[in-house]
Amino acid sequence: MKPSSATPLIIAVHFACMLAGPAFSAESIEAIVKASGARPGFCIRLGVTDGTLCTALAKGVNVHGGVERRHRLAQEMENLVAIHERSVESAPQEAIRAVLAMEPIVRERGPYEPFVEQIAAALHRSREAVNASLIARGLKLRGWLLRTLGRIDDAWSDVEEALHAATEAGDQVLQGLIIGDRAVLKWWKGLPAGVEADLKDALKHVRAAGDQQSEGLVLANLGTFYGE
Repeated sequence: MKPSSATPLIIAVHFACMLAGPAFSAESIEAIVKASGARPGFCIRLGVTDGTLCTALAKGVNVHGGVERRHRLAQEMENLVAIHERSVESAPQEAIRAVLAMEPIVRERGPYEPFVEQIAAALHRSREAVNASLIARGLKLRGWLLRTLGRIDDAWSDVEEALHAATEAGDQVLQGLIIGDRAVLKWWKGLPAGVEADLKDALKHVRAAGDQQSEGLVLANLGTFYGE
């Protein structure tokens, strides 16, 4: 078969990825992928570190102009599952990063049950090996999935544990968002008296961190609460 006109560039990307390996930043990988037209899975097979690639794939999918990135992320779901499977025993931190990278697509399309199990597998092996912020994010996500599946008590346990981990990490934004999740669970559990207090507490945390996007999310929930 005759090589395409893009072949020299793809070969250059091949060697760049092999030589740089862990040294590549998420931005560097993104630039290579965009310049070459190669799918990010190409870089996975060339040995770019799992954590760096997961970060690159998930970056920017929820902001203006993120549709193309989200489409690319959807194409890479099988590769991200593979990263999770090969890392869950030896590098649980990378396994959690892979799961978190898949979050936007799983929230949209499911299925939720297998994803709950993937998070459980990574968390089970990572309590001492993974930083508290990643633990909190993993638990927060699993709490959302369990809530959506109607497993409210299990979701509550995850949210409480996630808040503890986020507090340990000193992450104000994450603390605020998790407190916001707890407020929603209180509503679902028929405990409206604590909802407003939690949402105002969540707002205090995200405002202290200066995170306007998270502030908007909390304000939206507060508005919904006042509208009920």
